[in-house]
Amino acid sequence: MASTQHAVIPMPTSSPFRVDFATSEQDLKDIADLFVEYTSSLGIDLAYQSFAEELAGLPGKYASPHGTLLIARSTAPGAKPIGCVALRPLPAGEPKNSPRCELKRLYVRSDARGTGLGEALARRALAEAVSRGYGEVVMDTLQSMAAARRLYTKLGFSETTAYYETPIQETVFYRRTLP
Repeated sequence: MASTQHAVIPMPTSSPFRVDFATSEQDLKDIADLFVEYTSSLGIDLAYQSFAEELAGLPGKYASPHGTLLIARSTAPGAKPIGCVALRPLPAGEPKNSPRCELKRLYVRSDARGTGLGEALARRALAEAVSRGYGEVVMDTLQSMAAARRLYTKLGFSETTAYYETPIQETVFYRRTLP
């Protein structure tokens, strides 16, 4: 359903998945499960990001109207969630002190990779950032995540300097100016 606060990007009717706002208690539980699965796949301790507190307080910093949590589900009957992405506000950035946000926790389960879901989630998150008035999106990933890095470049992100301190040496930072 379209809203004056949110840009709705329709998915093709033949799509094997749908992307929705995570709003119910079950959605938040599913998001937490996906976040845990995602971070486990990284093999990195995210305690420095207060990850346990983030999970316990969902939606927390991703709450609407300034942030959002998006969840993807297969269109097959009874299918489990297959991916997610989040946006959260950050202090103003460049250019000209424009409002900015961070794209976080973009994750697609292994059995749904190669379907275009990662790109669909990222594009929907970018549309949500525009609808919320952000002028810039920043994000980070790991050097070893080649497919993710190719996607971010395809979507108009460029490498940038660090916007936060991290103990993970292979972190690569990206930014994108929004229309």
